[in-house]
Amino acid sequence: MLKALAVIATIVGWWQFAWPPIAFYRKQNADTSFGEVVWELVRFKGAIYDEPILGWIFILVTAALVVVLIQWVRAINDYFQNSRVGISVLETEMEVVMHDAARSMATIKRRQTFHANRSGITAYRLDTGTDTATGRIIRASMTQESQVANKVVTKELIMRGGDSNLEVIETFDRELPRNVFATYLPNWFVCALHKAWLFDNVVVTRTGEVNLQNEFDGPEGVYSVNSTKYPISRTNIRVSFVAGAEPSNGNIRGFLIRENVVEDIALTVSKTSTHVTFEARASSLHMESLRIQWQF
Repeated sequence: MLKALAVIATIVGWWQFAWPPIAFYRKQNADTSFGEVVWELVRFKGAIYDEPILGWIFILVTAALVVVLIQWVRAINDYFQNSRVGISVLETEMEVVMHDAARSMATIKRRQTFHANRSGITAYRLDTGTDTATGRIIRASMTQESQVANKVVTKELIMRGGDSNLEVIETFDRELPRNVFATYLPNWFVCALHKAWLFDNVVVTRTGEVNLQNEFDGPEGVYSVNSTKYPISRTNIRVSFVAGAEPSNGNIRGFLIRENVVEDIALTVSKTSTHVTFEARASSLHMESLRIQWQF
């Protein structure tokens, strides 16, 4: 926001102070070509500005503003392209809860809020997979339910796969509702309005969980949430270890990963009588991965 205000202030200053001498020069010299105006700006002390090198400063500032404006146009175009995807994910919360000190069994809990942007959306697909050779998905433990305005819209869960990868297609009993304002307003704003009970008849809240066996019982572990082409807003992931069996200080880290670029993410720690929880947060994920990894 501060960068945007700075750019806007620079544009206003450019229009109010830098451009008028050029406009005046062109008015006084109506037959002057564009090239001649540029030459007067390039000259150490041209006919447009009274002070030396002000023409150079004008050219540099104008070039910088053109680059910024091009970036803004591209960002606005990307924003509208992303707004028209089938579903916009407003908020994602994922938690891994270890059942025992040996981490032989864990439950992955998911809560998401999202809304449809176009008509005809009657199902949602979810993949769950293991990263280790010994990890096993307990298929019978898979649950998932979606609600709109506190009314269940889940019709059926169609599952396909085995112990290492499970695909779930959740079908709805109706076409998901949509709203043009929810589609084109920023996701963070729609999320805030939804928390204030607006868009309650549009935003879908989906919850679910599944148990994994022997997925996290090794000396090293990792859990991550990935985004592909389209951004995911407000993503939180938590890993809860049995109290007294959590990784020691320095042996659990949070990362934000985009291709080969890695950024450290500070983890917040909370404790209950039974578990110690480590949490990583990202305000938005776009072709990135939010990860918590640890070793013993």
